Amino acid sequence: MNSVLISMIKGSVQIAILTYIIYFCYDALSGTKGVFVMNFLFFYFLSKLAAEFLNLDVIYRIMDMVFLPIALFFVVTYNHDLKKIGSHFSQFNVRIKKRDDMISSEDLDNVIAALYDLASKKRGALVIFKCSDDLSDVINKNGTLLDCKITSAIITTIFEYDTQLHDGAIVIDHDKIVAAGCFMNLSERTDIKNTYGTRHRAALGLSESSDAVVVVVSEEMQSVSVCYRSNIIPNVDINDIKGLLIQCLGYNQDKKKRQ
Repeated sequence: MNSVLISMIKGSVQIAILTYIIYFCYDALSGTKGVFVMNFLFFYFLSKLAAEFLNLDVIYRIMDMVFLPIALFFVVTYNHDLKKIGSHFSQFNVRIKKRDDMISSEDLDNVIAALYDLASKKRGALVIFKCSDDLSDVINKNGTLLDCKITSAIITTIFEYDTQLHDGAIVIDHDKIVAAGCFMNLSERTDIKNTYGTRHRAALGLSESSDAVVVVVSEEMQSVSVCYRSNIIPNVDINDIKGLLIQCLGYNQDKKKRQ
């Protein structure tokens, strides 16, 4: 009796673990073409279980033979989407951390003032706050190195006029604007609003592949949105954005401006 009970418990635990893994992967790929991979795998394993249960040896062996080539095909074809499982997993145990090397409160105020000034003038903008993940591919691929202090005037100048840098994003690291005119890969999600343009998709794409916090100013909607950890928070009010950015950055609000 005890052995039967133990077997039932082990079976239930295994089913629960497998169910969670499948749900976790499906949730990570939600809104992407990678969902097709999850649907195929689910159907494949159900079919294989049925073949084994019904003693269909030939079908079972054929499924074993074709699985590896199909799996390799999926890895190559849906490589970009499958990477999101790893990105999704990195969010599983995210903790807000206090860092003394992040942007100061005064510099953060300067960024916010510039962003809402641009929004009022119907000018679009993208601002990336670098956290712990390396963004050298974004900066070095097509960005222009600046390494200058953070001021509202510089940010407004970059985005307010049709300069060569206004279409890309600026990258802020600690107390410096390190680069401008940076371009990112667009998100391929299909579940975001049609009203979101290229800037929103670029911001969302970077938030899916890194822990960077990206702020988007929409020239059409005259609104400011924040992208972080594959999520987009739209239409953030000027009175709320500083608290939101502090939370996302894990920033020590009492930190003094660096000299």
